Amino acid sequence: MVVTESFNRIFQKFPLRPIVSDWDIIESDSQSTFTGLRIQYPGCSFHVVSQAVYKDMPCLTTKLSSFLQDCDCDGIAFTEKEGKMWVVLAELKSTLDSTDILKAYKQIVFSYLKIHSLLSLCDGFSAFTEWNLLGIIACRPPKDNNQKTQLDLLYLNMSESNSAKPDVRCMLRLYKERKLKTSFGNIPFLKRFPLDENLKGMSFTLCLHTAAQYADSTSTLDFTRL
Repeated sequence: MVVTESFNRIFQKFPLRPIVSDWDIIESDSQSTFTGLRIQYPGCSFHVVSQAVYKDMPCLTTKLSSFLQDCDCDGIAFTEKEGKMWVVLAELKSTLDSTDILKAYKQIVFSYLKIHSLLSLCDGFSAFTEWNLLGIIACRPPKDNNQKTQLDLLYLNMSESNSAKPDVRCMLRLYKERKLKTSFGNIPFLKRFPLDENLKGMSFTLCLHTAAQYADSTSTLDFTRL
């Protein structure tokens, strides 16, 4: 990929790490109970961005802006699928909770804005229409049937009224629909900001992946099914 070669030449102190088939994303927080996600893409490559590249960048975010947040997600990688380039951003959370889900959503989006500022320097990144953005939030499933039933009822009630708070609506839709598609400029907490038109037009998909069992601390996701 032209863009990965360009990225490695410009940011040669932290080159992309090529991985074939299995990309393991590890949660470093010692307090977390869900600590690992493996994304499988048989025979294909992920080009993984070092966290050192995008972690803790106040000089580009909070020192300059009250809008930009210095958020970091757990993993970022570039790959190719169906003839298009993808930026994949993943964040792990321990619970299926609206506060955590919204936080993960923002971590993914603001991490991408930081990476975007670097990618914009790279050869091969000018054709925005050929790029897709994919955010993956991974967590444990509902802890028991009571929570599952409660979530089902909340989703049903939400469909009949608009009373649910935005973070709760986001969590419920992800839980039931598993995937939300929009353009980057239509992300609710970005709408009022004057972002570049090409950036706003980029395709953005947010997915929720839950582990098979509540007791599981890790899980596996098939990238070909996204």
